[in-house]
Amino acid sequence: MAASAEVRRGYDATGSDGTWYQIKGRRIQRRNKSRQLSAIRDINGGHFDVLTGVLFDNDFNMMKAALIPITFVVEQSIFAAHTNSNKFILWDEVWKTPGVRDVTAEITAAMP
Repeated sequence: MAASAEVRRGYDATGSDGTWYQIKGRRIQRRNKSRQLSAIRDINGGHFDVLTGVLFDNDFNMMKAALIPITFVVEQSIFAAHTNSNKFILWDEVWKTPGVRDVTAEITAAMP
């Protein structure tokens, strides 16, 4: 039986408009304030269109969330040879960047 749907790796969700999203989150802990997201592999492979970045507090309450275009992620990430991946950090300035959409209120409103 032939597969009718395209097989694609490196994404976590698909929008109704066909946009491919990769979702990354980071828990900000009392002893570790790092905002570096987990490894983004094959960033130039076209696996996603938008990075959804979410910051959680120490108790896993959502603090902030943003939809970040892949072009900005590529420009601002740093390649790490030892993991063969890119590192991206969710600084506060990310939310101020043109093209980045703050979705904190939308996600908060959708939560039970």
